[in-house]
Amino acid sequence: MNKLLVSAVAVGALVGVVVACNGNDGAVGAAGPGGANGAGTAGGNGTNGTNGVNGTNGEAGVQVIISALAKHGLEISPVTLNLAGLTGEQLEQVGQGSYLVNAVADCGTCHNSAGPPPLKFLGGGTQFPLGGTNYVTSRNLTPDAATGLKLTEAQFIEVFRTGKDFAITDGGADQALMVMPWEAFRWMSTADIKAIYAYLKVIPALTTTGIADAKPSAAPAPVPFTAQFTDGEKTRTLPPEVDGQGTPIPDPGNVLRGLAVDAVDNAKEILNLTPGEVGQYGRGAYLVNALADCSGCHTNPERAGGKVNFAQFMTGGRVFPTPPPLQPVLKTTRVMSANLLGPNGFFAGANLPIFLATITQGVHADDPPPQAPLGWPMPSRVFRNMVLSDLEAVYTYLHQVQGVPGRVDKVINPTAIYCASNADCNATVGPTCDTTNHECVSKTPCGSDSDCPVCQVCAGAGTKSCSLPTATLLAGCIAAGL
Repeated sequence: MNKLLVSAVAVGALVGVVVACNGNDGAVGAAGPGGANGAGTAGGNGTNGTNGVNGTNGEAGVQVIISALAKHGLEISPVTLNLAGLTGEQLEQVGQGSYLVNAVADCGTCHNSAGPPPLKFLGGGTQFPLGGTNYVTSRNLTPDAATGLKLTEAQFIEVFRTGKDFAITDGGADQALMVMPWEAFRWMSTADIKAIYAYLKVIPALTTTGIADAKPSAAPAPVPFTAQFTDGEKTRTLPPEVDGQGTPIPDPGNVLRGLAVDAVDNAKEILNLTPGEVGQYGRGAYLVNALADCSGCHTNPERAGGKVNFAQFMTGGRVFPTPPPLQPVLKTTRVMSANLLGPNGFFAGANLPIFLATITQGVHADDPPPQAPLGWPMPSRVFRNMVLSDLEAVYTYLHQVQGVPGRVDKVINPTAIYCASNADCNATVGPTCDTTNHECVSKTPCGSDSDCPVCQVCAGAGTKSCSLPTATLLAGCIAAGL
């Protein structure tokens, strides 16, 4: 891994830490003034003054070596970090953790506290409805002693590995976290989980109130972790992380782990790749399947038979209602996740420049101008923080597994557009604004529901048009998707 020699002063500039450097010896004191004239007869000159005291040495400066990735992680942290007294090894770990949190895993979308600026980074408190009167609330992940993250490192690893909710038990029985995508995160390397924990321990503490859950009575239980990857098309043994003496076994870039936790039976996918391409494929498989949880949004339904739904892997179709406060800002009411890997999915035609533009600019770069922004909750604002080599790795992986035989294909519905008046609508999505529900409707003609914006229905006698669904149909559409 590329290493950088970074002075503590340089690191301090990134995070608000000041480190003293050695001072130079003080200059020799100037000669003392001549003695005063004596009374009566002239006195002789006074003796010279003594030399000034040399200046004391300043505190010794420190130089540390951290990787370019860790340095980038420190740079993209949205909050000032408490790095005082950390060793170079600890700085490396914190930087790696920041990169994972702020460039790949997108922890902030769920765990940032809602409200006006300034950013309440990872303070928790966002409520996620589960149906009926049930809900869960995102946890405060900051190091606040009263309301923040109180788990030990070992407990934190257990949460990621098994999904165990340390805050709640039901009659003495353990429960698993809900909404939190631990079923994907469990496949991270132990070193990466520890790096995230180290980062969370040096972010600013926030005190929060009112964080509670109301889980259904049949809440799921934690799942024991084994050394077998059992979530994909093929079961594989995870690469060992330590040898028989407990010494860490390196896996640069988690390439071997990525090949092991690939949802796809990748034997054919990597057969004709060069060694460098296999490395990119493995790194991309790790980022996509264990960190970014791309399947969580782009596979619908996400799981089948206790595993990732391989037949519909990354073919889109999940419906995401835009939160009401964001609708006037984002100009959407509902979005359907894109088909990425179906026979006619995004990666069937997108080259690397189109993929990079899509992620870094947050637009549908595969469409002709004007290119619409990517729909909520696609976290392109987070993924754009990935280093180029990781973006290339993600592209290599997804491009290589696109079009696998047996995978279904889906035609994704257009986004449902928020409107305040007819001026906000257009002929593509519907020229008329339903000002009661603030949604563009009436695309004429339509042949089926697939021609209409997400969850709208194609109905009418003779020439059909798109119209808003009933409350029952809307609830069913959101729950089932495509």
